[in-house]
Amino acid sequence: AQAEISLARGDGEKAIQFAEKSLHQSQESGRVKYQAAALETRGKALVLIGEKKNKGIENLREAIQLVRPGQDPLMFLRAGYALLCVERDEKLIAEVEAVITQIKDSLLNTPLHRPFEDAEPVRMLSQLV
Repeated sequence: AQAEISLARGDGEKAIQFAEKSLHQSQESGRVKYQAAALETRGKALVLIGEKKNKGIENLREAIQLVRPGQDPLMFLRAGYALLCVERDEKLIAEVEAVITQIKDSLLNTPLHRPFEDAEPVRMLSQLV
């Protein structure tokens, strides 16, 4: 959480420090979801500081690999969205679209369907297509 707060405040260096600490802890405990979140945050922070954009993209791709569709669809959507904000990838767009459809279908006739459709990643993807 500290890494994401630092990132939201625009402090990329501090976000990287916190994300690396979180990544180390999650690797020790084997928590894949938290590893992906730490890689995603570190990737976004590296892109933010601009010095290591390629390294940031590598981190985002690594996060995506950890949570490929079927393992954790929401984390995949989150990491996929982060990467698509940095670079266009047609294959990833198709994968993210499929995950969005899967999630929408699972939320039909529930109070969460509309908020999910209104979420920024879902709206942004519809503009990419």
